Amino acid sequence: MGREETADVDHLMKDNPLAFTPSVTFQAMLNARATHDRGLSASQHLEPVEAYLSGQQTIDWQALGLQGIADYVVRMATPDAESLAQRLPELPTTVIHSLCYCLEHQPLQQPLVVALQRCGEAAAQVGDIETLCACLRAVGNTDTSAVGDWYTALLNDSAACGPDVLAAIAGRGWGYLEDAQRLPLFCNA
Repeated sequence: MGREETADVDHLMKDNPLAFTPSVTFQAMLNARATHDRGLSASQHLEPVEAYLSGQQTIDWQALGLQGIADYVVRMATPDAESLAQRLPELPTTVIHSLCYCLEHQPLQQPLVVALQRCGEAAAQVGDIETLCACLRAVGNTDTSAVGDWYTALLNDSAACGPDVLAAIAGRGWGYLEDAQRLPLFCNA
């Protein structure tokens, strides 16, 4: 294959199920995790994200880099999680989505789980299913009874439990479906 034209190789790999490009968020999280685990410094985008999310600096949220958000999430310590939990209701929806898409890749601390649940419930009240699902996915990798209770409450509420909510729960919170009460609710929803 080394002698074939590049276009031919690209054509052969087009339909190969093993050849794919991960999402931009997943790439950012992979980079953040790898640099952190190897003891390397974070990207240049971390500092503005830290300043914005801590409330120390009021910058345009559109100037925040996704890599900076991923670096922040991977390096988040307890005080950062508590600060973020308090600041979460003030953040624009787009920032919440980006945060949630990064947060879903690791376990969270209790104050942040509670804040994300409140954020998701507030979003559901105004019909913002995308934010609700992002919050559901963000907490799905965290082992706490609060997440299981939230999932159970949603599964019991037929009005709130549409296909997007079911997909969010199954996508990241599948471990919570290994429950004798929750699994039948999920299957019958």
